Amino acid sequence: GDEGRTAGAAPLATDPAPPPLPEVDPGVWVVEQGDSFWSIAEQVVGAEDAASADERATRRYWRRLVEANRAGLVDPGNPDLLLPGQRLVLPAPDT
Repeated sequence: GDEGRTAGAAPLATDPAPPPLPEVDPGVWVVEQGDSFWSIAEQVVGAEDAASADERATRRYWRRLVEANRAGLVDPGNPDLLLPGQRLVLPAPDT
């Protein structure tokens, strides 16, 4: 009876706590299900200055975002193909 419980608990006791995720880096975006370069561009441009988050500003940033990450894409010719967990470089928004 007690053996199973002890054996099951032992790995939890010896495993170190996982390191915190480095989400504090404002220059990195970790892709989640449903993200696209366009949705990311909208959020980055809107977070920087909601008043300037028009479609033209979003499109400008979208282009820079795609180019900054093209080499690391699963299919460099298809920027719409993003996978959850993929890390993207965020260029600084226009000021």
